[in-house]
Amino acid sequence: MKILKSEMDKLFILGPCSAESLEQLLDTATAISAVCRNHDISQEHVIFRAGLWKPRTSPQSFEGVGSKGLSWLDEVRRSTGMRVATEVATAQHLRLCAEHRLDAVWIGARTTTNPFMVEELATKLAELATNDGWKPIVILKNPVSADINLWTGAVERLRRHGISNIILLHRGFSAIGQDELRNPPLWSNVLRMRRLMPEMKMLCDVSHIAGKRPPIPHIANQAMQLALDGLMIEVHHHPEQALSDADQQLSPAQLDTLLSQLIVPEQGHADRQLTEYRQTLDDIDSEIWQLIARRQQVARDIGDYKREHHLPVFQPDRLEQILQERLLWAKQHNLSEDTVRTIIEAIHNDSVRTQIE
Repeated sequence: MKILKSEMDKLFILGPCSAESLEQLLDTATAISAVCRNHDISQEHVIFRAGLWKPRTSPQSFEGVGSKGLSWLDEVRRSTGMRVATEVATAQHLRLCAEHRLDAVWIGARTTTNPFMVEELATKLAELATNDGWKPIVILKNPVSADINLWTGAVERLRRHGISNIILLHRGFSAIGQDELRNPPLWSNVLRMRRLMPEMKMLCDVSHIAGKRPPIPHIANQAMQLALDGLMIEVHHHPEQALSDADQQLSPAQLDTLLSQLIVPEQGHADRQLTEYRQTLDDIDSEIWQLIARRQQVARDIGDYKREHHLPVFQPDRLEQILQERLLWAKQHNLSEDTVRTIIEAIHNDSVRTQIE
């Protein structure tokens, strides 16, 4: 794996989507352990995952083996030395996990969406910490919708109950309409979350973003380029036979290949050439802000003129004309039309606000 010694603190959460049998877990865990040793990834940087209670849309789907799988995870931990984790959605799930002293639990995207459920879990975690001394790592997935406030709110609820060992997990966001990925990553939301909570570690659930095997290596490397702190990857000893999410699980051999292709950039490194590039960007940004300030002054003048001549501030035909011209320009210059549209609309809305004031 193309990974620097200084970056060996990346965390890898690996294992099948669902626990199906003790044999399946042991075979998969043993293979994962061997792959990690092959890439010099120590046990302290690996957690074995397997879902026991599966939140399925249809009750006809495989909903997991339930609590009997906890003893299987115990056996995985005894056999391989790896820490173990599963998803929780209720206080009862947490109580059972506490009895088996699981090392980590994760809160799924559907649960994060519901503040009442997060509050219930936070309350139970605090109770178990006080009464039983059980303080697992709590891995918090982003909500299904691209609502960052739900994600930050869930963190705040956990912290309010004294839960501090929290890791964020980015699993992409559900999109309306067709997309080549199961849950598009919307990396801009990831960057926003990291700005809001820079002290928190964040992993990337590449399997749920991809929804199928081919895009997984590319998404994993994108996550590394954005300096995320690790990856969650679904791995099954026979993916084609998996009872849930078969298309997005890797075999141990495919995991080995992915790790061989994973590039983890050196953080904090800036040579002279990179410094020069950044200075150029800073200079360009300075010019952009000066131009925006000039534009806003003109908008104020326009506002005065419209008021004096009893003209409406908002003229939709003018906005549509600007948008069409700029989107054509964006296409000609190989720029993202969505980005250009967002910028134009933001500047225009601020211009309207300025004119109204």
